[in-house]
Amino acid sequence: MRIPPTLLLAVGLALGCSSKDDGDDSTPEDDSAADTGEAPVSLGDDAAVIFLHHSTGGNIWAGGVPEAVAAWNEAQGTAYAITAIDYPHSPYPWANYPYDWWHLWVDGGGAAAAEEQETLVALATDYDVVVFKH
Repeated sequence: MRIPPTLLLAVGLALGCSSKDDGDDSTPEDDSAADTGEAPVSLGDDAAVIFLHHSTGGNIWAGGVPEAVAAWNEAQGTAYAITAIDYPHSPYPWANYPYDWWHLWVDGGGAAAAEEQETLVALATDYDVVVFKH
């Protein structure tokens, strides 16, 4: 199966920051943590990921994202769960402009739904990683 580059990017954004710790501290694959003095971010062995998309993102999802995550879990011994939703969704108008995201996530603000849409605060509370295709 050929995996499209956009799928790899989406999965990479969701999963690429983490790797299973095998206890070998010899040479890190990514030395950026050494440059900043900060420890690399780790999702641990399980994480809840949500993939927000509007239209084209559905094609990315259908291109094999769930299968790629399942393969990653099997190879790495992790238990990442990934969910996709249309965003924004009905009853919000079929609009997908930067303003809409700002309006729902920033202007709408808090944990309560903004115009019956999940806000970034609510999503970040329920999921460890929020990936969106815009």
